[in-house]
Amino acid sequence: MKASDQDNPAAYGDNCAEFYDQIYNNVDRKVIQSLVQLANGGRVLELGIGTGRVALLLVGCGVAVSGIEASQAMLSELGKKAGADQLPVTRGNFADCPIEGPFSLVYALVSTFYLLSSTDEQQRCFHSIARVLAPDGVLLLENYEPSGTVHQRTSGNPVYLFEQQVATVSGPRAYRSRICYAAPSQLDEMAAGAGLKLRERWGDWTRRPFKAGDPLHISMYERDA
Repeated sequence: MKASDQDNPAAYGDNCAEFYDQIYNNVDRKVIQSLVQLANGGRVLELGIGTGRVALLLVGCGVAVSGIEASQAMLSELGKKAGADQLPVTRGNFADCPIEGPFSLVYALVSTFYLLSSTDEQQRCFHSIARVLAPDGVLLLENYEPSGTVHQRTSGNPVYLFEQQVATVSGPRAYRSRICYAAPSQLDEMAAGAGLKLRERWGDWTRRPFKAGDPLHISMYERDA
């Protein structure tokens, strides 16, 4: 990933849109069941909706889903799918959440929140979500613990650059991503700064409570009354 691309919110999607669904080709039914339950019949917003691989399944369950996506390449792949016309999508940086609420559930999966370029941008995102979250709404963030070498630091947080070859139906392709990591405790601090508090944190989609050292954390935030 070129240095000039690092702060471009569309860079990740533009790089892998063509074969993204081959990398993430299965959606665990527990994910869909949990999101439907958390939506509780209300409107839902996906941050970084990508190719719509999760959102379209939710639409199929009768959930009213909207999305934000910076990458036109991702949106082009989404537009090829059945049901895409039932999915309102706004093109833009989800840190700014350029869409009207309220939403009962706002979510970002597979470390999409870490694609935001800096800690400052992540904090801005929390504030943006707080503005569109319904009074009893929930923000859900699914994040994986990164591994590898720290490339740089931004506002004190480590930034990881990953590049690997992945097998696709058209042959091996380069898969690149830039992750601005924030520990669970830092996410909680950013949430508190936006008037949100941690409701619960799972270690996986079976809803097992998170424990230190888990490779995955699924964090849910609500308004701090």
